[in-house]
Amino acid sequence: ALTLEENGVAAGGKHFPGYGAVTEDAHYDLPTSNDSLEVWENVHLPPFTKLIEGGMQFIMTAHIMCPAFDSVNQATLS
Repeated sequence: ALTLEENGVAAGGKHFPGYGAVTEDAHYDLPTSNDSLEVWENVHLPPFTKLIEGGMQFIMTAHIMCPAFDSVNQATLS
């Protein structure tokens, strides 16, 4: 079977930052992840880094707040 890319379709990863550290449903509220920068760097970021290094063409952003990165804007706008 041919891959998406072999058929001219870009495969994308989602969602970054991930929803694993939040309890709210982003369809109804603005979730907040209070994980530290250290947790983000060591737990949440590595899978996306590997996707990018492997050629992932785009990554969909998550509509969550991550005060460790930006205390004013949600991730999609940060």
